[in-house]
Amino acid sequence: MLAYLARRAWAADLDRAPGESVQGYAERHLPAGNELASKPVDLELEPLGRVIVILFTPATEEANYTGWIMVPQGSDGRAYRKEVLPPLAEASGLFDIEVKSIFSADVDGDASPELCVLARFYRNGSGEKAYPATDCFRWTGKKFELVDAVGPLSVGLKNAKAVRSYFAKHPIKPGTRLPR
Repeated sequence: MLAYLARRAWAADLDRAPGESVQGYAERHLPAGNELASKPVDLELEPLGRVIVILFTPATEEANYTGWIMVPQGSDGRAYRKEVLPPLAEASGLFDIEVKSIFSADVDGDASPELCVLARFYRNGSGEKAYPATDCFRWTGKKFELVDAVGPLSVGLKNAKAVRSYFAKHPIKPGTRLPR
């Protein structure tokens, strides 16, 4: 009984207050010492439903973003569970990453959309020009996994329309890895 109550108390901490904006909800759940990496969004991500995507970084250091996907639970529209995105492949702090857009796109041709984060990447200290690229995350039914091949193939695609168009013609099959 105690375990049930502890689980329920934790889950209640993720509830969204009536009338609470997505921005307000994200700010209320942001871990101490962190800042939002982008405006939080709510979007349809089947089979999970209408999720809230919260991306954040440490406030005092250069680091890759961390992502939480808040998945609706029940029919009241207030209860959520938190799913954590896996870490990016790039070493944290190697790039200055500026999130530009969060959207869904079917990058693997299975008719089920992946979560996509389009960002501007600049290799710190390189003097090279920053470039757009997209990280995509696939829901496995149990957790999110990074679709490794998407990032390198999406370099130069500047918006969600371009990413969707490219991967509609060149879908990435699960397990595809690019040569290193």
